[in-house]
Amino acid sequence: MRLRLLLGLLCSLAGVAHAAPATTATTPHKAYLSLIIDDLGQNLPRDRRVLALPGPVTTAIMPDTPHATEFAREAHRAGKTVILHMPMDPATGPFAWHPELPIEELEKRLNAAFNMVPYTAGINNHMGSRMTAQQPAMAWLMADL
Repeated sequence: MRLRLLLGLLCSLAGVAHAAPATTATTPHKAYLSLIIDDLGQNLPRDRRVLALPGPVTTAIMPDTPHATEFAREAHRAGKTVILHMPMDPATGPFAWHPELPIEELEKRLNAAFNMVPYTAGINNHMGSRMTAQQPAMAWLMADL
């Protein structure tokens, strides 16, 4: 977990250097950082440490975890942004998206996942999911969101 967080932080910082607006002699230099902690909802004592982090932190909560709904409510009350960590192939479980599923089933699973994780402001997924290469499903998802 710590290594993944550190790697994510370093990647975020590297991206900031390329995304920062140009500065002039009269413009003070600012740095921006986005912090998203994913795979939440499995372990409340561990996950609650995320709520103690200062500043804006986004919590990405998996819908098929034992504490998904409860932790989403706690994160919302703590002023943290909540997003759905949507399981996609090769993930398994009742919410997971797989390439062979019709759009109607993908919609049903997405809606059920949103019901498990209240207060969602968006979704994320791991890179490398076979689902993200499925153009019809991804086009439908982007239009729906």
